[in-house]
This record gives sequence, structure tokens and C-alpha cells, in this order.
Amino acid sequence: MTYALTQKIQELKREFITILAEKYPTVKIDNIPFVTNSRLKRAAGRVEWNKATLAIRKVDFSICLFSRYPENLRSTFVHELAHIVQIKTMGYTDHGSYFKAIMASLGETPRTHHQMEVKRKIYAYKCGCGQDHKIKIVRHNKIQRRQAAYRCQTNGQRIDHTTPYVRVS
Repeated sequence: MTYALTQKIQELKREFITILAEKYPTVKIDNIPFVTNSRLKRAAGRVEWNKATLAIRKVDFSICLFSRYPENLRSTFVHELAHIVQIKTMGYTDHGSYFKAIMASLGETPRTHHQMEVKRKIYAYKCGCGQDHKIKIVRHNKIQRRQAAYRCQTNGQRIDHTTPYVRVS
């Protein structure tokens, strides 16, 4: 899958080099690496850039998500390309009206977030009142490192590193 995904990304890059030359002639993507990344689990794509020089280091695409949702690659590619155009023309990037106008001019519906289902680690902590508190990985890790404790909204009991829990997803 990785090879096929890399090939499809390179095809899209070749296609959009021509399109960008017509619509945004000052923006060049020839020398920017467009690569796959197995570490991206929730983000579909990411532009890595230097804010001081406005140089684009690389563009990453999630192997995890595109192995399950290959039909979303084109819209994500255009999304990341819109970030590049905005960085090169404005010196910053966001998901505002200019970003959306760039996406539309490149032939995609302006969306700021993908609709692909992502897997999240969730833990259920059992409270003294019998209620299960579903806690995501960041809070779970803080609880386990004893950096945070939370309270039950029902009875005010502390939910901390001694509270029993199970991983539910």
C-alpha cells in the first residue's frame, strides 16, 4: 500500500505543478518532498514549514488513514497545497476565507477537517457511584503520571491513579 500511495501522491504532484503554474505562478512545489508518514494517526496530512524563511520542508500524508480511505487523498492533497499557497503568498496559514478560496480555485470543496474515522484510545474509569467516566489518552496519561486528578460530576469523588480503569477502545 505504501508504494501505491507514494505513486498516487507523485501523480497528484505532477498534475498540480501545471495547475499551480497557471493559477499561482509564484508558488513552486517541484522541490518540496511529498511523503508518506506512518506516525500520522489522526491528521490526514501536514505541511512542515519554517516560519522565519517561509521554506516548506515537506508535506506528510498519513499511511494509516489512506490505507483505509484512499478516495480522500485528492481532497487532502489539495488541502495541504492550499496551505502551501497561503504560506508562500501571505506568509502565514490558517483555515480562513483566503484558504477556502484557494481550495475552491483548485477545484475542491473548501473543508478544514477530514471526515475519516480515526481510532482513539479511550479508558473507562469506574467511580464510587458506579458511573463509568470515559477518558481520552492525554488525560489518562496525566492521571497515571500523577500530574492531574479529576472529580466525578455526580458525587465529587476524585478520579486519580488509584481509580480502577479499563481500556475500551
